[in-house]
Amino acid sequence: MIFRLIYTSMASASIKEPNIQDILKAARANNPNVDLTGVLLFHDDTFLQVLEGPKNAVLALVAKIETDPRNHGLIEIFREESEARIFPDWSMAYVPIDTALVSVRKVIESYESDVIQVSYGRMEDKTDVDIRKPWFL
Repeated sequence: MIFRLIYTSMASASIKEPNIQDILKAARANNPNVDLTGVLLFHDDTFLQVLEGPKNAVLALVAKIETDPRNHGLIEIFREESEARIFPDWSMAYVPIDTALVSVRKVIESYESDVIQVSYGRMEDKTDVDIRKPWFL
């Protein structure tokens, strides 16, 4: 089984495109060693990332990301166990945001359930609470 986790967080004020390239370089070097794959999106000082792999490796990386000073306010959007990866060939993809808008919507909408409903910029649960500026939908 593959464990998948989707989160969003806010970038620190100092984050610029060269910092993103540093993050990607490290992820692409380290993720294959622990069997992780995924995709990172960055827009308007907001990260959205999908991580896939062994549950312990995904959770360890998320714990490390939570303490990374380059971001703050990490919010887990979704987690599941799955038979297959969505990103089997990407140690860490970085999709240009123009292309990503459609792709992210498809990924998130594929997880609609009784608990999570995503529709045109609003993530709703039974309390109907907006959690974040909906830049990615």
